[in-house]
Amino acid sequence: MAVRDSEVEPETGASPVRTLARGLTLLELIAGEPDGVSITELASGSGLDKGTAWRLVAALRDRGYVRQRTGDRRYVLTGKLLNLSQGFIGRLDLRSAARPHLERLRERSRETVHLAVLDGATVVYIDHLEPDRAVRVRSAVGNVLPLHVTAMGRAILAAFPESSRAQVLAESRLDASHDHLVYDLDRLAEAVEFAVARGWATVSRQDEVSRVGAAITEASGRPVGAVSVSGPAYRMNGDLSWAGDLVREAAAAISAELGAA
Repeated sequence: MAVRDSEVEPETGASPVRTLARGLTLLELIAGEPDGVSITELASGSGLDKGTAWRLVAALRDRGYVRQRTGDRRYVLTGKLLNLSQGFIGRLDLRSAARPHLERLRERSRETVHLAVLDGATVVYIDHLEPDRAVRVRSAVGNVLPLHVTAMGRAILAAFPESSRAQVLAESRLDASHDHLVYDLDRLAEAVEFAVARGWATVSRQDEVSRVGAAITEASGRPVGAVSVSGPAYRMNGDLSWAGDLVREAAAAISAELGAA
């Protein structure tokens, strides 16, 4: 059950400093468990009673810093924390490894280039380069979007092994069911299958912008992020295969930097 900010009350008698410290402790506990943590485990690890732990984590969830997974109800961090660490983003291995390839992709496409990382059922934008053109697509580092509404997200879905893709698709659909950003959700599986065959994905948001993305994988073959080219639809033309080839090549080069075969 979602809890509104007005429903989350501070602990009785707890000072703001103490409440903040306990909230940060919960964040650290969640950050230390990549596979997620239950409210019982959070209470035990922090020394708080379950009611207090639940109220604090509910406040963190409502502010977008943590999310509760649909399947097992465990809490994990979201990409929103990147908004608090813009100065640190430049030190991320993926961003550093990808930057030369992003620059080349921008030169070849002459359109806006994005780099994103996978975060649960979302992608988090960690870098973007804009072309020197009067009309161009703008975005912001730190943007967090559901997988199903982005070309990069759909490319990531396509990069999962077939054995686990159905589960990831199902989770994405569940997370999207209450989302106002729903684009072609009924045809999501079909769009992902097209991306599997081509090695790149697109999405139509009916906003006169064309978006083409390809997944980045690590040494194990697991998708960890994606790269995309975005531009005005009138300029990128109807057949986007040229852009698909470019993003696929860029993604493969970045994946190689991460040790992928």
